Amino acid sequence: MRYAFCKMAEKVRSLPLNKKIKWIFIIVILLVSGIFMTIAAFFSVSMLTERSKDLTRANIETVTQGIGDLVTNFEETLKSLIPDEGIQAYLTSERGQDGYERAETASRRSLKLASSLKDNINFIALYKQPGTYIYRGAAINKSKFSSEYDKDLAQSIPWGKGDLSVSYDDSYFGEDSYTLTFYQPVYDMDVIGKEIGMLCINVNEGALGILKEHVIGDSVLKLYLADEEGTLLLSSDKEEIGNRIEQALDGNSGTWNEKNQFYIYRRIDNSKVYVVGEINNGELIYYNILTLSLLFLTILLILVVVLFLAAWAVRKTYEPLESLVGYMERVSKGNLDVRIDEKKYGPDFITLSLGFNHMLDNINQLMEQVKTEQHESAQIKLNALQAQIKPHFLYNALDCIRWQALSSGNADLALQVKALAGYYRTSLSRGKELISLEEELECAQNYMLLQNMRYDHVANLQILVDENWYDVEIPKMTLQPLLENAIYHGMKGGKMQGQGMILLRVENAADGIVLSVSDNGQGMEKEMIEEMNRSISVFDESFGYGVRNVNRRIELIYGSPYGLHYEKNEMGGITVLILLPGKE
Repeated sequence: MRYAFCKMAEKVRSLPLNKKIKWIFIIVILLVSGIFMTIAAFFSVSMLTERSKDLTRANIETVTQGIGDLVTNFEETLKSLIPDEGIQAYLTSERGQDGYERAETASRRSLKLASSLKDNINFIALYKQPGTYIYRGAAINKSKFSSEYDKDLAQSIPWGKGDLSVSYDDSYFGEDSYTLTFYQPVYDMDVIGKEIGMLCINVNEGALGILKEHVIGDSVLKLYLADEEGTLLLSSDKEEIGNRIEQALDGNSGTWNEKNQFYIYRRIDNSKVYVVGEINNGELIYYNILTLSLLFLTILLILVVVLFLAAWAVRKTYEPLESLVGYMERVSKGNLDVRIDEKKYGPDFITLSLGFNHMLDNINQLMEQVKTEQHESAQIKLNALQAQIKPHFLYNALDCIRWQALSSGNADLALQVKALAGYYRTSLSRGKELISLEEELECAQNYMLLQNMRYDHVANLQILVDENWYDVEIPKMTLQPLLENAIYHGMKGGKMQGQGMILLRVENAADGIVLSVSDNGQGMEKEMIEEMNRSISVFDESFGYGVRNVNRRIELIYGSPYGLHYEKNEMGGITVLILLPGKE
């Protein structure tokens, strides 16, 4: 898996930029569209499901109200018979007593009248005691009233807070002919709480047509009647009667989900019975699939159009970059004379093309500068090598002369030869470009010793440098040209003969250290000093170790911020400031 992912990532990295951008657009659009479609589908399904649930609730409310009205209607019919004088007389008298037969006849008439008020009544009966009852309706042998009354009454359940009880069973008519039977006790109107008989109304199943399965869209809503313990009292599927619902029914209403089925229940007013509805969650939104399909097709069409527009936009946007890539390929092949002259892509590409052209101009300029610096460096090294080759032979010869002078007793000549040999030893310095400041100062002392012997103490050299600076590295032969300039241009042959002074100091600076060479010579005019500072970085290969070449050598080694700077000093002479990196 990881190998496949790495391989795919490698392929993506190897794609051209325009294809990468195009794929990024496609992936982002697909991702956003997928998220949008998921959210839209989720909310659509949720909305449609909730709408379907609302319809289910409305159906349950309607059924609950209908059942409640039905039971209330029959309950009122039964209760209206209780105070009937004929019924009271029949139930409180015994056969053979005066008025018994009139009471029985009146009771039959009342029951007949009550049964005629409803088309769906199978029979109505006034039960007094075993073997004594008044019955009106379907043939009694067909209803099996005499034999099934006690059994059916025993299995009936209380309907509400009153005395009414209800039974739904096939006891009376058998052969799965289920009927609904209402039982209402009859109390003696003259004695409180004394039960004297039972009124019974049996209605056919058609009265419960409201409990048949309801269709919501393409979904089937199954309806049940259940008691508080969850026992099914009535169901379109007779085999389910008597089963128990696992979910507890409490309160006036509620819902729950179980195994992709949505259940909703509602208590019938003034009763202990609930109407329970069951519907499949998937079927709740099935009839809205067409709407969702149209929504997805619309989004898919929009997605195709957006992808096409994105591909076109990427292609048009990438055209300037593609042109730039072509120019860069030509540059990579060594053609540095390429220049972009296209202005049809707007101000952004104009800026880009100008930057590209400016970059090539800078590259050409830098290449020329590098060539110049390489030439200068080679020439400086050549001059240094030539300057080193000459004293190599002289150093050996002078060493022999010094020992001969010492043997002959000529100490001044021996000192002069020693100084000259020391000077050339430093200039040779085993081929090193950088030497310590201590070595450079020793070379300067030897040089000044030779010049003072030659020109009768032309200048006094004072080295005011703390030993802490001795290990600072400095390009060799940096001070000699500056000392030579101070003597030849500032003191030699002038009025300062024998009174000249050259001071060497070291001070800290922001970017390193400053080594200063100050003299009290004739100095220079301000214009000459300014011209010297302006032209100090110009390389002149006609001079071996001239002042300009000393400055250029420092710049090549350390960079342009470092080098020489001339200024007039308080002694009337010239001070040369040498900026060096200092200690690391």
